[in-house]
Amino acid sequence: MKIKENIYLLELPNITPGRNDSIYPTLIKKGQELTLIDTGFPNQVDDIKSAIEKENLDFTHLKTIILTHHDIDHMGNVKAILKLLP
Repeated sequence: MKIKENIYLLELPNITPGRNDSIYPTLIKKGQELTLIDTGFPNQVDDIKSAIEKENLDFTHLKTIILTHHDIDHMGNVKAILKLLP
């Protein structure tokens, strides 16, 4: 969901057992380039890609990833994203 000009929250399911809510990695658009802040839980790369495309943005324009800290729900898809976008 767009929260401000060129700033988006990507709603992803929280896959923690017993939880039924969402997590929200942040996406920043500058020109055509996209910066993703945090990457969600492992195995959510398809969810990230879909959330980006839902905002009518191009996943292949993702150029930068910023990790706020070293928790699994923040860094879980770095490797998968780098594999898709070397």
